[in-house]
Amino acid sequence: QAKRLNGLPDYHQAGLIGLTCFMSFLILFLTVLLHEFGHCAGAKLVGGRVDRILLWPLGGLAFCSSGGGAKGDLLVALAGPLTHAPQYLVWLGFLQLFLRCQQQLGHWAEPLQGLCRSAMQLQILLAVFNLLVPVYPLDCSQVIIALCRLCGASARMAAIF
Repeated sequence: QAKRLNGLPDYHQAGLIGLTCFMSFLILFLTVLLHEFGHCAGAKLVGGRVDRILLWPLGGLAFCSSGGGAKGDLLVALAGPLTHAPQYLVWLGFLQLFLRCQQQLGHWAEPLQGLCRSAMQLQILLAVFNLLVPVYPLDCSQVIIALCRLCGASARMAAIF
């Protein structure tokens, strides 16, 4: 039963939930974008090129080439998931700040701390998911192909594996 103020429902909780959902979507979008920027930076680092980044409901795809052979491909594949470590640390820093400023934040402290915790969990989840699920085009499949090529398999045989 919602509290009523002057005969009207108290929409504070509903507004807070809506704002939290919007912020969670924004955090997910920025996390995926930074992950794809990581792939692009890896490609540039090994002399490759970047064509574009596609963001869609199932994640993102960086259309880039390494130009650095199997080692370059491995670096490009790992560069995306590696972006989650600094992102995790940034959210941890925000969480610690919000914990220290709890009194000043008032009723905003709990939702902000919850967003930080969720963002930290998201970083772990996406890094693990991308590195442990060997389904093309996820990063794990790209890492496996690059490692097979480093061990002497042809690009075609590595892709079939």
